[in-house]
Amino acid sequence: MNNSIFLANGYTDPMVNEALLRLAHIAPSFMPRKGTKPFHLLILLLLNPVVDKPLAFGVLADDIRSPRQALTGPGRGYWNITNVGTKRGVYIIDRRHFTGDPGDDRAARFDSRLRHTDRSLKQCQNESKRLSKATQQYDEARSDQLYLDL
Repeated sequence: MNNSIFLANGYTDPMVNEALLRLAHIAPSFMPRKGTKPFHLLILLLLNPVVDKPLAFGVLADDIRSPRQALTGPGRGYWNITNVGTKRGVYIIDRRHFTGDPGDDRAARFDSRLRHTDRSLKQCQNESKRLSKATQQYDEARSDQLYLDL
């Protein structure tokens, strides 16, 4: 792996290599491709107990949102990455992913999947509640002759 992105940010090869060894028990289907922003974010979360937006931007040269979503969604097996504290944009990864125990990793992914699907369910429910109002507003807009007469 080309560690230059980390070396340029003060990390050493042994630090990065040790982080990679801590991922050896993770199923390959859950691992992002090496060299991608989700992969760099995962290593960054391994190397640091807390990652804030400025730190992530310094390594990724981009916002953390998209790489985080790639890791926490179904495509990569629901890595358990959460915001901490009252400030937004301060992230930690569940350390159960890195104990080497597949049961710990599964438990962390289970918790993340529940949170992810709960959020999705609530969003869907909220959107369906708004359907009748949105339909009414659309019908009113279509029938409003005021705008056609301008």
